[in-house]
Amino acid sequence: MEHDGEPRRGFGRMGFGCKHYRRRCRIRAPCCNDVFHCRHCHNESTKDGHELDRHAVQSVIYLVCDTEQPIAQVCINCGVCMGGVLLQGVQILRR
Repeated sequence: MEHDGEPRRGFGRMGFGCKHYRRRCRIRAPCCNDVFHCRHCHNESTKDGHELDRHAVQSVIYLVCDTEQPIAQVCINCGVCMGGVLLQGVQILRR
């Protein structure tokens, strides 16, 4: 998926997510290497009861183009900007 270098802020907005958050990415849990919409989804689905250390999350999968990359405001593949939802200091992942 190509883009012209300008972040596409609104593309796919509110079209992705889970019951906890509406966002255009999923997180890779470093504790089990599985992918979840959010830390709450992770914690609800683990059989052994371990919880996600949200501060340890290092990579996300952008759902617009299915690209996995380190946490960043703009996807390196499609240019979709996660902006305030994901990366005002990675607040949602860090809460």
